[in-house]
Amino acid sequence: MADNQVYERIFTEAVLDDAVTVAIHQDTNGNVLAWVKWGSWVGDGVHQHGDFEGPLPVPRALERANELAPLYEFERVVVYVDDFRLWRPEWGTLVSTGTARGFRIDGSDAEEVPGTDDAMQTTHTLDRERNI
Repeated sequence: MADNQVYERIFTEAVLDDAVTVAIHQDTNGNVLAWVKWGSWVGDGVHQHGDFEGPLPVPRALERANELAPLYEFERVVVYVDDFRLWRPEWGTLVSTGTARGFRIDGSDAEEVPGTDDAMQTTHTLDRERNI
């Protein structure tokens, strides 16, 4: 998984037309697990049905989603998290819908990233939600 990965947070668990979705939940034993979901797509002129993988550890699910998105020509990876307090900073930065669009920020912050200012504001808001 790339350092400083930025993920777009969605607030309803859904499979979107243009994205691979990672859905994060906590099971009854307290384990935080994720499912990778994607919708139908056309590859090599053939209609393919959507599918899912999981449950997986969250880092593996995010890695898998980042592998599948370009493979199946989806534009981005989005994250649904059942409870924001489950999200861990080591997994990346989670921003509100419309600010991330699947862009990566390298470790030096050398490249301009669309939505960075909005993402920064949203991140601070989400940190307050977590009481950080």
